[in-house]
Amino acid sequence: MPPYKWLAPPPTPIDTAVTWPTVEAEVGFELPDDFKAFRESYGNGKICDFLWLLNPSDAARDEYRLIRRARAILDALREFRGEKQGAIGGVPFKIFPEADGLFPWAETDNGDAVYWRMSGPDPNHWPVVVSDSRASVWEEFPGGLSSFLEAILWKQFKSDVFPDDAFEEVFFGPAGVR
Repeated sequence: MPPYKWLAPPPTPIDTAVTWPTVEAEVGFELPDDFKAFRESYGNGKICDFLWLLNPSDAARDEYRLIRRARAILDALREFRGEKQGAIGGVPFKIFPEADGLFPWAETDNGDAVYWRMSGPDPNHWPVVVSDSRASVWEEFPGGLSSFLEAILWKQFKSDVFPDDAFEEVFFGPAGVR
């Protein structure tokens, strides 16, 4: 049974087998339960042909592998934060591994990033933060992955980061030829 009635899983999910203790040891923290449930039901792919969930599976293509992409995204944020120190704008959040820091779990075809703000010890209560590819627009959503996806897909949360037509047709597509 898929975790979301509002998003049909692919008939043949790709890369659903994940050794969670190994992945969590590699990232250095426990991942939210809804992220694990989503990955186990849907596998590797993207939502509405736009939003890629980073893949914790060892079989993942490198460009969407959770650890590799997270490091690249976080390094870019740190560099951007350093360039913008003292300037208006910049990164208005701490960055992992800082306490209460951001850690990415998805990105869009436009280069926008979706993060958990690791506020507190329980990963199931971390809010979601979205930023555009230039890190000029930042939005925080008070819920986790599940409530964020439902709100964004059913237009209960309007993001200025995502294009208006990004989630017109709601579906999950397994990874394949991009």
